[in-house]
Amino acid sequence: MRKAIILKCRQGSRFHFGEFARDQSIALFHTADYIHSDVMFAAFISALAQLRSEKTDTFRTHFQEGNIRFSSGFYAIEHKEQMILLLPKPAILNIYPTDNPKKFKKIQFISKGVWEKGIAPDKWFSNDSPCISPNEKSIFLKEEVGNNAIFVLSQKQDIQKVKVRDAEDKDSLYTQTDLVMQGNEDYAVHWYFLAETKLIDEDKKLFSQAIELLVANGIGGERSTGCGNIKSIEYRDFEFQTNQPSNYQVALSLVFPQEKDMDFCKYYQTKFRGGMCFSSEKRLPVATALLEGAVMNEKLKPDVLDFSQNEKKYWKYSGDIFLPLPQLFNP
Repeated sequence: MRKAIILKCRQGSRFHFGEFARDQSIALFHTADYIHSDVMFAAFISALAQLRSEKTDTFRTHFQEGNIRFSSGFYAIEHKEQMILLLPKPAILNIYPTDNPKKFKKIQFISKGVWEKGIAPDKWFSNDSPCISPNEKSIFLKEEVGNNAIFVLSQKQDIQKVKVRDAEDKDSLYTQTDLVMQGNEDYAVHWYFLAETKLIDEDKKLFSQAIELLVANGIGGERSTGCGNIKSIEYRDFEFQTNQPSNYQVALSLVFPQEKDMDFCKYYQTKFRGGMCFSSEKRLPVATALLEGAVMNEKLKPDVLDFSQNEKKYWKYSGDIFLPLPQLFNP
């Protein structure tokens, strides 16, 4: 059974999800808008290493063979004792003809209800639409959040900080950009990710322990500065049935395709991942990923890329959780 693992947050919680930066001096000046699957994977492996470091290679194999599957982390809205899950906008919708191109282009996330009903995008903003956009980034069913819902998912905030250096070092100020969870008293904003497991009892228990520790440790970078705190965790079954599915599949995680896979990738956006700097002259490798929402005509297999150097393990997870694209999402 596919599970939605809800990472419950307090309003105002701050997160920093590192992005690739060519210049080390601006590395903290960028944060992703949500939790990419390679960040979720790295946090899980780090927690696992704290519990049983000798099992990390075993669990790497579990991810490679599909015994464990992770999606990226997206927004979950808690409203009137229900949890409404947001999914990434499929990349094919970037070419969908619409009467509201500016408004439509800003949408990044689609509710599970809109996806399951397969509501055509040209109906999202019509006068008789069953949908509502409580903020410029997302679209929901009115029956999910109400006819007058207004709330913000998150906001980016720049914070000036001082490096811990010698007193004579004048170049000690830097700016860190954090993602701050918003919402309001009627609409609480949390994170969630999807997970599937096919494990023997011993590894199943260890998986659950690592998830609990991952939550205790926090998610993302700059945790020593107060980022990444999770209030609690909640598990929910993820049942999904969409009207009139097409033959296309939509990725819910980052995908690092091999050259032979590119014929299957039809609509997508790319992003550099990795490249952590150790100094001005040394950094870890960089890989090109297809972003969540990539549309393919065949599911790609999972993988864990190994860019380890010396004693430093450096793995990048290429996920394989997909949802069928509704026919009415196809222009």
